[in-house]
Amino acid sequence: MRILVVTPYYLPDAGPSAWLYALLCEQLVRRGNEVTVVAAVPHYPSGRVPPSYRARGLEREMRNGVQVLRVPVPSLDRSQLALRMLQFLSFQLGAAWVGRRCEYDALLVTNPALHAGLAFAALGPWRRKPAVFAVADVYPDAGIDLGIFRHRAVIAAVAALERFCLARATSVRIISESFSAPLERLGVPRSRLVLIYDWVDSDLIRPLPRHNAFSQEHGLDGKFVVLYAGNIGLSQGLEHVLEAARLLLKEDDIQFVMVGDGASLQQVRSRAEQAGLPNVTFLPFQPRERLPEVLASADVSLVSLQRGAAVRSLPSKTFSILASGRPLVASLDEGTDSWNLIQRAQAGVCVPPECPALLVDAILALKRDLPLANRMGRNGREYALRHHSPEAAAIQFDELFHAIVSSPPPKKRNVRRVTLAVKRAFDVLFALTLLVVLAPLLLLVALAIRLTSPGPVLFRHERLGRRGVPFACLKFRSMVRGAGALTARDAHGATVVGAGDPRVTPLGRILRQWSVDELPQLWNILRGEMSLVGPRPDEVLALELYSERERLKLEMRPGLTGLATVNGRNSIPWPERLEWDARYVEDFTLKLDLIILWRTAGVVLRREGIYTSEARSGGG
Repeated sequence: MRILVVTPYYLPDAGPSAWLYALLCEQLVRRGNEVTVVAAVPHYPSGRVPPSYRARGLEREMRNGVQVLRVPVPSLDRSQLALRMLQFLSFQLGAAWVGRRCEYDALLVTNPALHAGLAFAALGPWRRKPAVFAVADVYPDAGIDLGIFRHRAVIAAVAALERFCLARATSVRIISESFSAPLERLGVPRSRLVLIYDWVDSDLIRPLPRHNAFSQEHGLDGKFVVLYAGNIGLSQGLEHVLEAARLLLKEDDIQFVMVGDGASLQQVRSRAEQAGLPNVTFLPFQPRERLPEVLASADVSLVSLQRGAAVRSLPSKTFSILASGRPLVASLDEGTDSWNLIQRAQAGVCVPPECPALLVDAILALKRDLPLANRMGRNGREYALRHHSPEAAAIQFDELFHAIVSSPPPKKRNVRRVTLAVKRAFDVLFALTLLVVLAPLLLLVALAIRLTSPGPVLFRHERLGRRGVPFACLKFRSMVRGAGALTARDAHGATVVGAGDPRVTPLGRILRQWSVDELPQLWNILRGEMSLVGPRPDEVLALELYSERERLKLEMRPGLTGLATVNGRNSIPWPERLEWDARYVEDFTLKLDLIILWRTAGVVLRREGIYTSEARSGGG
């Protein structure tokens, strides 16, 4: 069987899923499958792309029988949300483009949809291929718990992207039974959920001597090492580990070692320095081949998550620790899959999250009872070998792929409906990314408007939306307050804004020249009132003037740009604009949208068609 896997991280990347999917794909090849992986160039966890992968196009390589296609992404600081979103979008566009030329029988895409939703849409439902959507965290819940998603519209947009993929997946792979309830709330029937636990390379990660080369290099011999190895991100709650280290300052032989990188590294390191914690050592991510020594250097290994995070997550590092033969101390929510797994394996001690005093008690209990600690380490190793081998996971996935390929194909969807659904997914992803990336510019423009001209920052004008439903279309205000009372109209009833219009403020002229005044409509797109590409929205009064053909434009969401924009923009009469809008609805394809977006960039840069005495522009 030909299997296409789309995942942002793949070896030699350092992402936690990189080695997981490398192990799985290699085992699937050994089982006689042909596997192609579309992944980003290495960039995890910092977002920095190694020099050897920069300034190059698509990378192709064969890795242990797996064909790997690496999509270029910009080298950016991943700790900044705006730049991280830009990387997400770059990968999605690249993966969708590269995957379109691949031949495959089944598709596997890893969540969240923010990472790979567009690629899923383009390579799964759009091509009518059976697809597995692999859920490692439940979104938007995971982002809400971490405080990343706060605004209702953003939460709704992320949920819509995730729901889009979940609804169109043939099967949804989950890593924890606790995922079932929240996914059912997102509309996924239990019959499409398939539980496949994560796996670990138990040949590579195995019990090694406590005193080894890594331990010696970093002065850990003679210390009781409490090790945290992995992503130092927003969900780990490592500030509580630092507090436990502070409480243990008098225990001279206990050393906390944090090995890794991530969005919160600088914050955690600064907090440790401010607290004066000589018993905390920070070390960078280590090459994968050194991971066995790293884990073997621990007397106790930590798994830490913020309160609520373990409810919808099962950290993959748990399985590595089990395989390493070291006891666990886990700070996470009681009753979650992670808690129950550790208890079931009898491989460590679990304490509630955000309780440094209880964390201290657990560490001291294992330090003072080494036979117990050793027994827990052996139990973990045995449990990993029995239940979490790559071979067992590959068998389950192989059976799943054969089941979805051999099952009756879904009822043929209306091609236009599927295409519109993909278009909406792209709209949400693109608008959300641009709003985050352009947030500093938007704030700067808002401040400039406030300082240079009395009146509101935003101009809200009622426009016709899809099916003729009115909505409040947003623009940065580019005219003097009260300009609406001085509106001029042409013979067709369209408003007229000339190049020397006295209503336009000096700042407004600059905003209009570069179309910056239109950027608030990204919010309209996120809310589902507009699209990136479509007929331009008209005033409500225009509805009575439309001919039967011109009413075609109401079948689709109005667009930030469209055929009329790239064929004269405001320099063509209103009837001609309406004809372009009707033609867009008749000829709509995703390829046409991409062409219009590309041509729009040129129109904006050349500042074409901004003003005309025959134009309909709106009084904002």
